[in-house]
Amino acid sequence: MNSITTSSGFDIDAVNARIRRNPAGLVSEWENRYDAIISQAADSAAAHKSRIIFLSGPSSSGKTTTSYKLAEALSRLGIHARTVSTDDFFKSRSEAPLLPNGEPDLESIRAVDTDRLIAVLNDIIRDGKALLPRYDFQTGVRHDGAVKVDIGKSGILIMEGIHALNPVISAGLAPHSAIKVYISVHSSFERAETVLLPKRWVRFLQRMVRDHRARSISPETNMRLWAAVCEGEDKYIRPYAREADLRIDTTLPYSPSALKSLAMPLLEKIPAESPHRPFADALISALRIFLPIDGKHIPETSVLREFLGGSRYEGGHKKK
Repeated sequence: MNSITTSSGFDIDAVNARIRRNPAGLVSEWENRYDAIISQAADSAAAHKSRIIFLSGPSSSGKTTTSYKLAEALSRLGIHARTVSTDDFFKSRSEAPLLPNGEPDLESIRAVDTDRLIAVLNDIIRDGKALLPRYDFQTGVRHDGAVKVDIGKSGILIMEGIHALNPVISAGLAPHSAIKVYISVHSSFERAETVLLPKRWVRFLQRMVRDHRARSISPETNMRLWAAVCEGEDKYIRPYAREADLRIDTTLPYSPSALKSLAMPLLEKIPAESPHRPFADALISALRIFLPIDGKHIPETSVLREFLGGSRYEGGHKKK
């Protein structure tokens, strides 16, 4: 066991010591570890002779980056791979199921046109090509037949999204045509065996920083939505984690340190009278414990760049 790890995550003091002594070395070590895990997943998919890789996980786990890194790893094995998202199979907003407050319920599998998704995947399995829809998050309208995908006779389609492991989808496919990968932030941060930054808080910080930067969503809005997001995860995502052939921990020990300089100012601006201020204060107290790490050490291929910005894979689909 590495000296900075514990049975359930990372030791904050040990991580801080590594950041103080050699931040570049810490980042290099763990980025290489993550790349090795992705390479192993690619090897498994190749050995399985899969046509589809389903990749799922809860919000802000790093699905986009992981899917693209997996495609690169498959390419190094001589396998043509294409990454697409279940998000593009959302029903248009006018047809989406609604929450009690009248907002679209995008956490539910009922928000996905599963019949269309299954038909497209079967086209890929049979012919290696298909016409995919593209969902416009600005207008809430899905445009069918907007994207042509051709992976050939031996390529692999990587289908990523929060609903990718739902058995409603895989039940409509030929047996053994796909493998399933589940990713999430599985590690917490602790001091003296006390968890000070739970893994779900790490994901919230990643989501908050990303959404403020890329989607103009305020931290307070994200806090208001977070309970429903977590409820949706517990209902529609986590129950199917056991279906996965592979599980990947996307936590990096320097995640809080890299997020700190961006997250703290956002949290501090939440009004004192806001009902979300206690949560903001708890996050601030936790972040203060971590030494910051200079973003120059974080490579453009890191899963963290999905949230910090500057990712090599920036500009893909808008993700949940």
